[in-house]
Amino acid sequence: MSPSFTESVTTLPIVSALMLTERLGWIFPLAVFGMGPDSLEDSKVVESRKQLDRSLAATPELEPVAVTIFRGALMPETWRFPFSRLPAFDARDWDAIEEWTDEVAASISLVAV
Repeated sequence: MSPSFTESVTTLPIVSALMLTERLGWIFPLAVFGMGPDSLEDSKVVESRKQLDRSLAATPELEPVAVTIFRGALMPETWRFPFSRLPAFDARDWDAIEEWTDEVAASISLVAV
């Protein structure tokens, strides 16, 4: 198995965002990214995207304005078995992340409900 991993998406921030949206009467644009593969090899990105899409499908009321996958990092000493046995890597591309966030920020605005 190649050194990639799955980090489950927590629903707490999602539920909090939905409650805040309802309370304030604003729709907050949501952009979602997944991190995990050690490269942007097609098969690894496809697998990471499937995992991310499954997590998003669990909360159908969310409609992200942008979804992408970035290369990730793994620090085995912070994980339990079996991830603790994988080699460490840090393949994050901070320039790509910054470029994507700039593009998302330029394309969104708050909308009153």
